[in-house]
Amino acid sequence: MLGLTVEAPRLTEDDAFNSNTAMGFITYRLPAVDKLLGVPSRVLDQYQTLSFELSLFVEHDLFEPWEAKCSSSSKCMIHFKKPHTPVVYELNPPVVYFNSETHFWFDPKSVPGLLTDLASDEMAFINAKIGGALVDFEGFVDFDDSYRAWERNYVKGRVGD
Repeated sequence: MLGLTVEAPRLTEDDAFNSNTAMGFITYRLPAVDKLLGVPSRVLDQYQTLSFELSLFVEHDLFEPWEAKCSSSSKCMIHFKKPHTPVVYELNPPVVYFNSETHFWFDPKSVPGLLTDLASDEMAFINAKIGGALVDFEGFVDFDDSYRAWERNYVKGRVGD
């Protein structure tokens, strides 16, 4: 453990909308680890696992800011494991625009093995974002499709909002 404290970006509008603090959960997507740490991705290639303990810094108009931590640190640990980090090899066309068809070549690594609770008619993935634009795979991917771990796979989607 390096003992570094790294400030992650604030919640996006999507994250804030999907969060329900009254019910005790916050939706938050971390940026890519190289962006979070401010280092080139090749620096991180030497590590098989990176672990982070998550805490929340709360700013409120009525109270002094405070840091909220989990009662048990194991509940707030995030592990980035190289075998579970999919790789996107190519995106074509390299410039996307609304309603364009976009082609991906990717390796899901060990992620398909983590998806154990999908209903038989659910897709392994349903959307992705490119620079904030949602890519919808409906009409291109269905529940019969499968993607091989540790191999180059292909999928097509349509860029939306």
